[in-house]
Amino acid sequence: MYTAKMSPEEIDHESYEDMRNVIAKMKYKQNDFRRLVLKTTHFPVRMKYEQNTVRKNRWVVSFVAWSKRNIMGRAGTSYYSICESEKGKFIYCTVPSERRGKGFYKTVVFKPHFFSRYRERMGLEEGGEKLIDQIMSTIVAFACHFQKHFDGRVSVIITLPEGFCFGESYLHDEVILIRTFVPARMFFDDQKELHEAQCAWLEQGEAEHLNKLKTMTKQDEIELRRSNDYGRQLNPMKLPNDPTEFMRWMRKAKSIAPEIDNPDEDDDNDDTLLE
Repeated sequence: MYTAKMSPEEIDHESYEDMRNVIAKMKYKQNDFRRLVLKTTHFPVRMKYEQNTVRKNRWVVSFVAWSKRNIMGRAGTSYYSICESEKGKFIYCTVPSERRGKGFYKTVVFKPHFFSRYRERMGLEEGGEKLIDQIMSTIVAFACHFQKHFDGRVSVIITLPEGFCFGESYLHDEVILIRTFVPARMFFDDQKELHEAQCAWLEQGEAEHLNKLKTMTKQDEIELRRSNDYGRQLNPMKLPNDPTEFMRWMRKAKSIAPEIDNPDEDDDNDDTLLE
């Protein structure tokens, strides 16, 4: 069972063990979704269900189809687990691991503080699981930048359409902890330009992926599964590669949101907007 105090190694092991249960049921549920898609005349069509696994984790799984071709493995799929804690809700979002191959997953952990900051800085009234579902349903692709520090820590920055997420990476980027969120409108002009360029690159990639899903044949699906490139991926993000330039970029970001570089940010406030 996922817990808020797990080590990166424990999180990685839990994801590996639990996803086998999630995938097994997902294949069964795909038959229900297939019947739904074949009956409908309006697209896109979506289906969402919840699952409590044998390891006592609560998962939310979603399918989406853009045409009658998008059945079984050709549908868009997303899944994340909700973990309750004293501080609020932790979200464990899994994506296929390209480095380790079939059956292994990267785990992206969103802390309660992230959702608090997202709601506050985006000026939203909606909170709790409605906000979580809204954010998770729009995250169809990640763009990440990893930066190693002299003390061994690895910072990670993820691009979303609304702004940047900040956190840390562990286990060769197989476990990623996201602590906070800063919308693009709060950044300096050069950072806004970088965000716009990154979003345009992501949109192009997502459009190509969507077109592939819409037109995918059974043979395409088989080849995609064999390539270990199945599902959402973590794509490289185009930030300054020069360490000095990157540190300048981060100093400007931390001047806007000081909690970016503090693993022990004001956690006492984490549960104020999610319970």
